Amino acid sequence: MVALAKKLHRYPIYGKRRSLNDVAEELAKAGYMSSTGKPFARIAISRMLERKPVAE
Repeated sequence: MVALAKKLHRYPIYGKRRSLNDVAEELAKAGYMSSTGKPFARIAISRMLERKPVAE
């Protein structure tokens, strides 16, 4: 889910980068919701994008 959020935010659509709300909407369409069953909030998306990749 985090990788998808980063990919959605990184690659522009129609020449513009997607907003945090747009990323949340796309994650909801893909079936990713918060623990309350609602789309993620902007701050949650922001924190996902700041995460460092986990070393394997």
